[in-house]
Amino acid sequence: MSGGSTQFDAGDTCRSQIDFSHGKGYTTVGRVDGLGDEGTALQRASGGQVDFEVVWRDRNVKVDVFMSGGMPAPPEVSLQSALGLGFAQEALVGADLANYN
Repeated sequence: MSGGSTQFDAGDTCRSQIDFSHGKGYTTVGRVDGLGDEGTALQRASGGQVDFEVVWRDRNVKVDVFMSGGMPAPPEVSLQSALGLGFAQEALVGADLANYN
């Protein structure tokens, strides 16, 4: 499989995860610039709970960070915290992938 195919597959997987989350009641907060090749932040609030999800793709790797808490959510359970975890993970993924084309 060529590098282009694996990137396309990772993109499909990323979009499939976002579609799956939409089906579970998540709404897209927006794109996340600087997080891999494409990143999306989502959130959902229901049943006394708030959930945050950050999904992104870096080349042929798909990553999904999920954070959840009761409402009102403690300060450490926030979209900003989920994004912070996402960027920390992206630093590791990006460094590992730096040697691959």
